[in-house]
Amino acid sequence: MKARYGLFIVVILTLITVFDSPGAARGAEEGIYFTVTGIPWAMKIRAPGFALDQRRAESGGQSAYFMASNRATGVILSAWMENRGRNGTAKDARDYFWEGTKTAPFKMEDIKMSESGKMPTVEYAVREYQGMTINQKNLWAYFAKDQYWVNL
Repeated sequence: MKARYGLFIVVILTLITVFDSPGAARGAEEGIYFTVTGIPWAMKIRAPGFALDQRRAESGGQSAYFMASNRATGVILSAWMENRGRNGTAKDARDYFWEGTKTAPFKMEDIKMSESGKMPTVEYAVREYQGMTINQKNLWAYFAKDQYWVNL
């Protein structure tokens, strides 16, 4: 499990083109383009081996979500983009999204906040949920552009 997790971190940190030019929604084999209607940019995540499971826009186009999974590795990739109504930094995005994550209905262990270059991250493990052992490792990376804040 540790080897997979370490590989996942390397893959995520090297395959994100944070703010690429927007394009039509494409399959994960070409990359996952993630944007909100009406803005002139998109986040592109090269995700070979991942299949797009969900994509949705909410709040009248002010926020968007996607989830993709890699069946071979068991890794799930998801992201949320939200218009916060003001410019901010990636650290502001981490602080904002972390406040919501801390209230989740499960116990988080081994919490680590750090940075990879200019990209703030949060890592934690969920060992059990509602009496069931799950041993789930989570890694979140945060980005901000214009008034849009992203957790991936």
